Amino acid sequence: MYKNRLALCVFSSFLLLSKISLASDVDDVYEVMKYYQINGCKNYSSKVVPVLEKLYKEGNIEAKAVLARDKMTGNCFTDKNYDEGKRQLEESLSEGSSYAHYYYGLEYSYLDSTNYNKSKFHFMKAIEMGNTIAKSHYGEELITGYTHSPDNEGAYFERDYRLGVRLLEEAALKSDPDAFLELARIYSDGIPVEGYMPDYQKHYEYVLKAVETGHPYGYFLLAKVHKRGFKIKRDFKLASELIFKAREHYTMSSAEETSKLWANLAECEQFASIEMFGVKLLCTNKNEFRQRIKASGAVAIREDNNYWGDLYDPSEILPGASKLYVEYTDDGRLAMVQYYIDKSQLNQVLTLLKNKYGKDLNNGQFDNYKFKADEVIDVNLDAIYDTMELTIINKTFKEDQLYVKSYWKSRKIHSENVEKYNKLKKSKSVI
Repeated sequence: MYKNRLALCVFSSFLLLSKISLASDVDDVYEVMKYYQINGCKNYSSKVVPVLEKLYKEGNIEAKAVLARDKMTGNCFTDKNYDEGKRQLEESLSEGSSYAHYYYGLEYSYLDSTNYNKSKFHFMKAIEMGNTIAKSHYGEELITGYTHSPDNEGAYFERDYRLGVRLLEEAALKSDPDAFLELARIYSDGIPVEGYMPDYQKHYEYVLKAVETGHPYGYFLLAKVHKRGFKIKRDFKLASELIFKAREHYTMSSAEETSKLWANLAECEQFASIEMFGVKLLCTNKNEFRQRIKASGAVAIREDNNYWGDLYDPSEILPGASKLYVEYTDDGRLAMVQYYIDKSQLNQVLTLLKNKYGKDLNNGQFDNYKFKADEVIDVNLDAIYDTMELTIINKTFKEDQLYVKSYWKSRKIHSENVEKYNKLKKSKSVI
């Protein structure tokens, strides 16, 4: 599906700079800034700056404001002259530039929460003038209640979810990449407003829209969707290809490593080496693993698809073990195996683990033992208490399972969160 939707968008990020319509100053500069949203500092000096300078020479006050801000900050390694840039930005503000208001909104929000009203004033002025970047940025701030400054510090202020989503949806109508990404996050996590509970279908749709703009983080999120296997067939091969396209968001080495790992998981029979009950842990599924556990001599206490995990009595297969707990992902892949074992068996269990997995990476510190089975599977033995916990965990599938658990929990408590937020807003309005 996603490949068909992208067929006409392959060159989108390269075409943006040729789409200057000259319809209005703010729209012209937005097309330039959209290229910057997608590509960051890559080719900024060679592609973005020349277009802004051309628009500025033609009398575009919005381009003047952006160039002034670049000069103030040295953005993307452009020549920095703070005093000259500030003077030009002040001129742009007096001339009625929406981008000047947007940048002043940023400056005040970066300082501290006491400047919030000044920040809000300038953001809203930019928004009234039709500035899509301001809608997207301020909409996100209103939802998170936090703003990041260039030095990674920031200020907290009161959220306004309804205004925030309205601004983001207006920015999305202009195909704003950042608005698409924030709306994708909203429908993944949910916010305490009627109509905005977690909705994975809408999350997926906004992720696709972000990908269609060419934004690397959109590729990252789409890779996660196909790797996660929730409400869509798990596809490690496609996820591997997509995560590599996200290398502009990741460091190159990180993208390559993750892409290679997921490609290996797509061929798990050749890649997997760790076995339990006669099956490869990376490749097995719920039905097969249940059969193998019982065939080994464990007795089922609970095998129920309405629970995330199954329970067994493993006393016949592992001396001193009182309980075996096994968890699976939403699509039935093995996420975790956990034995509960009497501590009197510590030496015997350690001998078994060292023979199978090699060196204890934690050197037994604090009665905790850690073994790295392979790139995906970790083995931990927690021997602090009288009953030890031996956990074999598939980090990839456990991460997927935790996401799905969180998703359903957020949907379950959404109405409760909406009610709490409405009461809070009402009490503050009374005060």
